[in-house]
Amino acid sequence: MKFQFIKDHREHFPVRPMCRVLDASPSGFYDWLRRPEGPRAAEDRVLVEKIQAVHSESRRTYGSPRVHASLALAVAEPQLPPRGRPRATGSAASGWPD
Repeated sequence: MKFQFIKDHREHFPVRPMCRVLDASPSGFYDWLRRPEGPRAAEDRVLVEKIQAVHSESRRTYGSPRVHASLALAVAEPQLPPRGRPRATGSAASGWPD
């Protein structure tokens, strides 16, 4: 959280004084910047994007219970393949030899 705050505000304030005030090391901050995004952070980012999409699709009227229900419904309804027999394509479909 401290490093994210520093990253978000480093355009307005110098990094070293922010690190001093927040009791964080500048080297730790710069190491944190170079690290790749972890799997949990990636999952959280994807979830936030889904939440924002549902909220905007509802014209910003859904609260957290309806957003949660909408996301749960999307997870509960897997995308099934079409029902029925697959259709043949090409010359085999016409019944005539090649």
